[in-house]
Amino acid sequence: MIKKYLFIIFLSSFCFLINLNCQNIDNQNADSIFNIIDEYPKYPGGEKELYKFFLENFSLPQEINVNGNIYVQFIVEKDGSISNVKIIRGIGGGCDEEVVRVIKLMPNWIPAKKDGQFVRTFVTLPIEIRLD
Repeated sequence: MIKKYLFIIFLSSFCFLINLNCQNIDNQNADSIFNIIDEYPKYPGGEKELYKFFLENFSLPQEINVNGNIYVQFIVEKDGSISNVKIIRGIGGGCDEEVVRVIKLMPNWIPAKKDGQFVRTFVTLPIEIRLD
């Protein structure tokens, strides 16, 4: 029996995509999602801890034979909680659903800041699934 290994790699750090549908900075309100921020949101403990969290919580779907990149987007709220998790580009085979499940398990992040205040922002996280 050949053993398959899963490698999850966060490509080029976190990607913070500019969302053109975000509220204009001049029109700020409590529900605005900011695309221009002073400090990016951070996973508690940094990238190394995020990588560790994924390795400990991600379960490769049975009988899967796919490789590729999954791009998942979510909002880090002002309190650091995660909302609106969605796959932007997936690879199928149950991997997309598993990534969403793990994202929803994550602890609160350190939220983004704009002008010294915590704000909501999108995070797009690229994940590479590679079976060797």
